[in-house]
Amino acid sequence: MFYTLRKVVIVIFWAILVAFGWFIYEQREFFQPAVNLITVATQLHYTTQASAPLAEISGQVVQVTGPDTFKVRTTNDVTFHLRLTGMELPPPKGPADYLTRNYLAGVKTNLTSLILSNQVRVALTYTNENRAGLGVVYSDGTCINLKLVETGMTTANRNFLKTLPLAEQYAYLTAQTKAKRQRLGGWKYMPPDS
Repeated sequence: MFYTLRKVVIVIFWAILVAFGWFIYEQREFFQPAVNLITVATQLHYTTQASAPLAEISGQVVQVTGPDTFKVRTTNDVTFHLRLTGMELPPPKGPADYLTRNYLAGVKTNLTSLILSNQVRVALTYTNENRAGLGVVYSDGTCINLKLVETGMTTANRNFLKTLPLAEQYAYLTAQTKAKRQRLGGWKYMPPDS
């Protein structure tokens, strides 16, 4: 009798444990913010202040030259050729890689719709004597770099994230996770578990 009762209790215990594990797995989206915080805490750097940009420029975007590059003309009529900093785009694997080429053309079109002919402010993180550089772009108070991550057009570079304050690291990771989960932009071409 006690032996049978013991077996029933063990089976019920394991059934409850498996059901609880399945419930947690099904509710994994609820725990994603905690996972992002743990990622920030363990893999990235603790910083509350952003690394100071080299300079800031403002002007009108006169041309989008690539999926992450554009030209800005300042009020002094000086043109800068800039690239969005911290963004990762897949390079084409060869001349026949039409899927990646079409994706990059889509990213360029998206960037064009966001900034072409608009007034922007660029926080430069790198520049050279030829007026080329890297920067974080803001248009109408919106961070374009973050917007591209939110729409799944790019992913955020981990080394770039390390230079940001903790709240911004979290924002980029949350945006990237959400885009991946919703299979937006380039994520629709990736296997679901990547």
